[in-house]
Amino acid sequence: MPSSAPLDLQLRPIDDGGGAHAPALDRFVGLWRRLEAMARAEDGDGPAPPRRLLDVSAMRDFLDLVMLVDVAEAGGPENGVDFRFRVYGTGLAQLYGADLTGWRLSAASSAAADLHRRCFEGTLAAGAPLLFRHTLDDRSYAERVEGMCFPLSLSGRRIDQLVALEAPLDLKRPPTPYL
Repeated sequence: MPSSAPLDLQLRPIDDGGGAHAPALDRFVGLWRRLEAMARAEDGDGPAPPRRLLDVSAMRDFLDLVMLVDVAEAGGPENGVDFRFRVYGTGLAQLYGADLTGWRLSAASSAAADLHRRCFEGTLAAGAPLLFRHTLDDRSYAERVEGMCFPLSLSGRRIDQLVALEAPLDLKRPPTPYL
């Protein structure tokens, strides 16, 4: 199995003036802005927009690049958090060489898993959407990837889901096994 290492990982707030380069990400930001506006109009007091306001049909053009991720305790509160892929788009499965729907992130040990863990934890820590860019390199290819991760709340009391979209900026190789 190739050993991929993320290079040049950049995490930053969505509102820092740097726009997305992948067209699907621009549309995803528009969807997020509508979701935030609906949440503010409805209540606005939660830690993140309510999951029930997310209109999945509005993502149909890029659903293959979407992850819906549950935030869960990793064996108890003292062990921090783990993440479970409730939905893992088919385009992502092709990009990384595995369909991770239903998998816990802690069950994967690869550079890609580490990258996702850092992005998800960064979004939780910020309590706000993040844009990320990275390059995966396994000495036989280089691929630039751009994505966004947004916090959601099922409970209204904490961030307990994330929705993320990840799009390759260039494809130069067959999928690399994730696990």
